[in-house]
Amino acid sequence: LERLARLLRDWDAERRRAAAPPRPGPAEFEIRVARLQLPDTGRPPLLTEFVALDTAMLTAIHLLAGETSVERALIVVAELTPLLDLARSELLDVDDELGDVFRHPGATLAHLDQVAREWSDLLAGRSDEDEPRLRTRLPLDLAAALLFLHDAHEQRSDHEHGWLRVRDRAVEAITTGRLADAPVAVDGRAALEETRSVALTLAGHWLDELRGERESRSAALRPRVIDACSRCLVTAWAQRRIGHDR
Repeated sequence: LERLARLLRDWDAERRRAAAPPRPGPAEFEIRVARLQLPDTGRPPLLTEFVALDTAMLTAIHLLAGETSVERALIVVAELTPLLDLARSELLDVDDELGDVFRHPGATLAHLDQVAREWSDLLAGRSDEDEPRLRTRLPLDLAAALLFLHDAHEQRSDHEHGWLRVRDRAVEAITTGRLADAPVAVDGRAALEETRSVALTLAGHWLDELRGERESRSAALRPRVIDACSRCLVTAWAQRRIGHDR
């Protein structure tokens, strides 16, 4: 029980920073219940304990996350929609200043790295640019670059399905974490680091695939891509909300 309590305290702290993993779905419960029902002949007791603790953890998270009203979710969707439009515009518009980077995966990866550096400098207080605008715009540009990269890898030309999943994940993070009451708690640096990590993982897998050294793992990486993009979207939402509160 003490171990479970520690895990739940960590999860509660993460959800209030918009850094917690998504609420577990029915399939995750089914997998763990099936593992618990397997005969324990020859199975180490420690493994049984781990599966039981993992199942209890997911059950507790599901209960603690609570229910989200339709009204509250619609309010959040309305607040996120203009930010999604801004992020999508980078992929749709031919931008001479950016050199049309969102047509070439390699150029997009380089652009992602540049945006990440600018955001890192901003968070560290090393930027002289228009901070309020950049604090909203840079996370959106980062999300757009990462989503484009993954869609290019999967040879998708329509990004709308991905953006809808990003939005839904962001709505869940905002409502589950009750972030409307404390947007300042959103951890932008954690979102930046996760996005960089996912982009590097995708690039590494892609290069290995091109060399014929492994099969595509793109589908398995998709949930991490959606989660990282949604965390960038939540960060942009929080910055805009903080700006409005001021």
